[in-house]
Amino acid sequence: MSAYDFKDEKGERLKRNLQHPSLAATAWNGGKRVIVVADDGPVIFSDDLGRPWQPLRLDVQPWEGSGAQGIIAKDGVFLILKGDGRSVFRSADGGVTWTSHELGVERPEGRSFSLSIVGDEFWIAGRTSKASKDGITWRSLPAGTPSGRIAVSDKGTMICVSRSRNNILRSTDGQTW
Repeated sequence: MSAYDFKDEKGERLKRNLQHPSLAATAWNGGKRVIVVADDGPVIFSDDLGRPWQPLRLDVQPWEGSGAQGIIAKDGVFLILKGDGRSVFRSADGGVTWTSHELGVERPEGRSFSLSIVGDEFWIAGRTSKASKDGITWRSLPAGTPSGRIAVSDKGTMICVSRSRNNILRSTDGQTW
């Protein structure tokens, strides 16, 4: 997507650095809010599916080092994973304010972290993986939890895919893949 494809409420181009973009959407003020992040942090948001986009400022520390690895959202809460996996940024007010929370997930060698919603939890997978219902308190996932995006069927079967892996993994218990 070009940085020029985003327009503000006047129809004018809204140029933003969108290197390595990621987006997430969740319920917000009776509708849906979409936030797009990139290496430099959250850059834009929309409350009407992209017509128009508005700039978004992230004022939380620490933001040093690698940029955003991605964003994920559920139940009105947005989480941004930082590049090194030490912390996650959380917003429960549509991205207006953000708080930093210790995470401590190790990045997989040669790969990126993965962010998924599994049941009612946020999952962040890397060399080590963690899960949280609220994005504040985290628990460790089993050592064999693979890095990759995870989808869950209505019967509980999990499927994991990764851009860096040449196979699709399946689990019925989250322990054995």
